[in-house]
Amino acid sequence: MPVDNASAVGTVFDIKQLAVYDGPGIRTTVFLKGCPLRCMWCHNPEGLSYKPQLMVSSNNCLHCGACIRACPNGGKTCTACGRCIRACPQGLRKLCGTRYEASALAEKLLRNKDYLTAMGGGITFSGGEPFCQPEALYELGSRFKAAGKHLMCYSGWTFEELLKKSGREEYVGKLLSILDVLVDGRFDISKRSLSLLFRGSSNQRLIDVPSSLTNGEAVELPE
Repeated sequence: MPVDNASAVGTVFDIKQLAVYDGPGIRTTVFLKGCPLRCMWCHNPEGLSYKPQLMVSSNNCLHCGACIRACPNGGKTCTACGRCIRACPQGLRKLCGTRYEASALAEKLLRNKDYLTAMGGGITFSGGEPFCQPEALYELGSRFKAAGKHLMCYSGWTFEELLKKSGREEYVGKLLSILDVLVDGRFDISKRSLSLLFRGSSNQRLIDVPSSLTNGEAVELPE
């Protein structure tokens, strides 16, 4: 499968190995940073901002001032440089958000490709909103598909909204074209259900993407 831009950069705030709730089999889930939607009771609020952020736990803080002394701005403004993280003796600070080139992240994640295959799994993109970084995810996903991996993605936009966006944004359409399964729609707390397969609320759909693109309308997978 051709890859357009191996150096496309995406911002990731978490990678979970051995994930069992984000698609069939045992999977690796990549959480993308940045989302314009503001669903009530968002599952991953740390994924809303598009930029890497400093996260601080005040529990067990010694108030030693090491973080302020390490900060090039004296603690007044944060540029997420990470110096205070290294300086904290309690390890109470971490950076939420890492920028990866698609080729480097694919190489990192495909080290477990044989295990994912043996466990009937694959790769899942979650967020944040993955379709806010379509070029990087297309480059990344293309490498997974070339390696024979099942590819699934969550989006707060519906399949119909994504189709419309693909007319204006080339890489939205390209990303859709390599997906096997899409869970679409915003989480709705009033429709929350713990019995749904791979979803949080009943308005969200489990979509067979290749069949949907062929038919020009959403084709839902059976439970």
